[in-house]
This record gives sequence, structure tokens and C-alpha cells, in this order.
Amino acid sequence: MTDKVETDLCVLGGGPGGGTAAAAAAALGWRVILVEKNELGGAKRAQAFPLAILAEAGRVAATLRGAARFGIHAREPQSDFAQIVAEIDRVRSAAARSDSFDRLSAMNVKVMRTAGRFIRPDTLEAGTAAITARHFIVATGAMAPPVALPGIELVQALSSETVLGLKSLPSRLIVMGATRHGLSLAQSFRRLGSDVVVLDQGMALSEFDRELVEPLLLSLAHEGVDIREQVKILRVEPRPTGLRVILSGANLEMSVDGSHLFVDAPRQPAVQALGLEAARVRFAAAGIGVDGHMRTSNHRIFAIGDVTGEASAEAASLQAGVALRRMLSSLTSPWRADRVPRRVATDPQIATVGLDEEAARARHRHISVLRWPLAENDGARARHATTGHIKLIATKGGDLLGAGIVGAEAGELIGLFSLALSKGLTVTDLAGTALVYPSLAEASRAAVLADLMQKAGRAKAGLRFFSGLR
Repeated sequence: MTDKVETDLCVLGGGPGGGTAAAAAAALGWRVILVEKNELGGAKRAQAFPLAILAEAGRVAATLRGAARFGIHAREPQSDFAQIVAEIDRVRSAAARSDSFDRLSAMNVKVMRTAGRFIRPDTLEAGTAAITARHFIVATGAMAPPVALPGIELVQALSSETVLGLKSLPSRLIVMGATRHGLSLAQSFRRLGSDVVVLDQGMALSEFDRELVEPLLLSLAHEGVDIREQVKILRVEPRPTGLRVILSGANLEMSVDGSHLFVDAPRQPAVQALGLEAARVRFAAAGIGVDGHMRTSNHRIFAIGDVTGEASAEAASLQAGVALRRMLSSLTSPWRADRVPRRVATDPQIATVGLDEEAARARHRHISVLRWPLAENDGARARHATTGHIKLIATKGGDLLGAGIVGAEAGELIGLFSLALSKGLTVTDLAGTALVYPSLAEASRAAVLADLMQKAGRAKAGLRFFSGLR
């Protein structure tokens, strides 16, 4: 028997975007139903957060190895991987309490632990319930598809969800994919004691400015991570003590042996089995099509997060706000994907927001590129963290277009530029911002000040020239 349920908002999917939308709508006094068959948190909890904790364990090991630079002599760190995994599970469990079903229920969100699918443009079927709502939000995220590589089924390839199920450190880990998660995991395991080889059929971190990527690749190579770009991966073969990956290059076959294989396959929007056809929602393999306010072709239904092709927890949470504001009023600002910062959780980190140089040159006839090396920053010198630089993109008039940072704490430093872009601040505004000394953040201001001083110098030279003509 089907139970008919009416509500103001029904959210399908409990990832970072779906959970945010449900909680915010409930705070407005709306009747809210959240439909989720799995645990809350989505890829944020299953992938990015655990790997960030693993990276922190690797950073501690690297700090101990480098302590002699400060006159502190420590023994070579010994990694107890089982204990590291136990600590990751403890921290993850503590963090998951903020995303619990009980917490949402306490906020007057009705939670339904089941799968959901649309059966009509205004109705979602969830278990035995037929839910009719004024608005729907689809936030089902993305899934890793099966890896299409000959022989992959003959070995137990690891994923972000299974790699922390290992009982001990891999002796030689092969990472397939020089991606954000792939490189972070590679560095972490190398620092904890594994030999690591990274293979990529394209360029490492191809979606980032190569000027920011190169310092990171040099640092990883210095630590002993073997990164091989633009190699063709032919097949995988099981071996008595592990596996072998067969590659091709320069008309020759090569091989790489390892004890374990980690595959970071691109995730694909989870659009199947949602009944989107019945809902009259246009979609493709790349995701659900939305307008600038996250509305689908059915204006009753909105979509946010990975299911639209926006692959980040930050984007999903912000898109939830855009969708809710559009439900309340038509006089709202559209979604701006270039306002969302991105980070590579390695050491040094890479973080960007706004337009990169290539995109800026495609949109603007004249731009200014401002750079400042961290080697010139006292905060970085004090920490022995001088690798990297800050790169700012601005118009000739001083409007900030984008920022990229490669260096220590880049993910924290990018927040200043994310705020500046969202509020329309100029490079002059940034130059007038007081920052703590000594700090890494000072490098952000130094890049702007150097440009302004250079421009001021040219202006003074011009005034002296014209004064001499009188």
C-alpha cells in the first residue's frame, strides 16, 4: 500500500549539499523530507576527509625527519599503519556526528532511509511513500565506475573507500592517476614508508595551472615519489607477490611491479535509477542540466553537487544556498563556479580560486599577472617552508580575476582571495589589508604591493619626463 505524503521540500541524497539544504530549509520553518539509502556525508566523508587525515599522519612523519634543521634530533619515525587507520576511524566517527540522521531529525527534518525515484514530475517514490512536494532537490552525488583495463579484475585494486582497510603498509604502491586524491595518497604512503610509483596517461593535475603544478612535482620527486606522466597503460597482470602493470612508450613495452594498486578513477554523476525521465528532467552521462540557479528543466526540481558535474563538497554546499534562495525569490544572484576554491591536499599544497591565466587571457584583452615567491616571506623562512609562490591575475584596472597558490597552507591562504572575489575587491583593497607579521599570509599582500609600487614608479618616471619637456 502506498502512503501519500505532502511536504514543502524533498531532498534526494544526503551528501554535503543535500544535508545543508535540508537543515537550512528546516530552519526556515519548512516541512522537509530527506531521502537517503546510505550514510550521510557522501564523498566528503568517504574519500576526501579520510585522505586528509592520512596526509596529516604523513606530514607528522616528514616533520620528524626534518627536525634536525631546527636543532632537534629525532629517530627515524616508525609507522604503525593499523594504529594510523584506527585513529582515522576515530576522527571520522567523531566528525560524522555533525552529519548524523539523529541530528537532522532533531532539526525537524523527516529522514527516510531508503532509495528514491521519481514516478511523476511532482512525485517521488521512497519505499512505500509517494512524496509530493512544492520543491525537490536532487543531490545524489557521483559514483566511481568500473575501471575498463584488461586484467584489472584479476587483482584486488584499491579505491579511496578500501585503501584504509589495509592491515599494513604496502611495500610498493602503484597509484593509477596523478589526480588530487592520487598524489595526496601517494605522498602520504611514501612518507609513512612505502615505495610509491604514480602513473598517468595524461599530465599530472591537468586541470590546474602548470606553473603551480611544477613545484609540487619537484617536491614529490625529491621525497622519492616516482611520477610518470603521459604513459599508456596497457594491462594489469597478477604476480606471485603482487601485480605488474604493463605500459607502452617509445614503441616499447615496459612494466612496473608493485605489491598493491590504487586506482583513482573519475567519478560519474549518479543519474541512473532516479526516474528522471518520468520527472521530465533533462540529463546526460555528464550530469543533470541546470540553469544559473540550479533549476532543472522541471522548475519544481533543483539539482546540486556532483550529480550536476560540480565535483566538490564546497560547491555542493554553496549550490544548496543558491537553490533555496531561488525558491524564495526570483531576485537572486546566479551560481558562480569560479568563486569556489579548489585544493590539492599535498605538501606543498595547491589552491586556486577564480580564473587562471589561460582563462583570463581568453576573456580579457589585457591582464596583469602578479607573483611573489614564498622564499621572500619571513613567515615561510621561519618554518623552512619556502617552496612555492603566489600568483594573482587581475585586470589592468586592478580588479581581481583569480588567484593560485602553491606552498605551505595554500588551502588556508586562498580564503582571503575567495572572499575578495566574492565581494568584488580590488588589488588596491588587498594592499590596504593589515596582516600579522611574520606569517605566510603576508606573501598575499606582498604580491599586490610589489605591483602597485612598480606602477607608482612608472608613474613618477612619466611625471619627471613630462616635467623636463617644459
